[in-house]
Amino acid sequence: MRRPRDESKWLPTHHKNVDEFLSSIPSSGAHAISLGGQHLDLLIEDRRSPVTLVVFHSALSPREETLPVFQGMGSAEFAGINLLALADPSLEMGDIDLAWFLGNRFIGSLRPRLLPVVNHVLKHLGSTRTILMGGSGGGFAAILFALDYPGCLVLALNPRLDLTAPPFAKVDQYLRVCHMATGPTSRERLRRTHV
Repeated sequence: MRRPRDESKWLPTHHKNVDEFLSSIPSSGAHAISLGGQHLDLLIEDRRSPVTLVVFHSALSPREETLPVFQGMGSAEFAGINLLALADPSLEMGDIDLAWFLGNRFIGSLRPRLLPVVNHVLKHLGSTRTILMGGSGGGFAAILFALDYPGCLVLALNPRLDLTAPPFAKVDQYLRVCHMATGPTSRERLRRTHV
């Protein structure tokens, strides 16, 4: 299902691009960074803890009817630690529930664009310990991003680790919506280069 954007729940601070966000002091609350005609949404909760939980959302359920979606608030609050919850901008592109934080045809690979944002928030929170967490497709993203955070703790809940193996339904849907894959040859080529 295609989900409309509804900011009324979060009332984010808007940033016209990543550079503008990186030149700011990130405050607690939601932030929406313009990125390739989409929004890179994040939620920051500063509990003055040396530990920060970075959460990549899982596949969205039909109950989640609007974007952005953030997860991990209850876990971070219960543990008394900081939270950086991330929302995948590719979900704004159409009828998809999951995009594994991989990116799309407009923004390219998401990882190099997201890393400076995460690093900036961690620095300003004063984090000395980082926990990357995600379930399902968010677990895949947590493991992928852990390559850039040696010594971090990763909580990957029921992750799908190999997107190049069957079943392909969700991956093919992602490739159609986010990369305009039109047929089996196109999907196979895009799967090799983007997944």
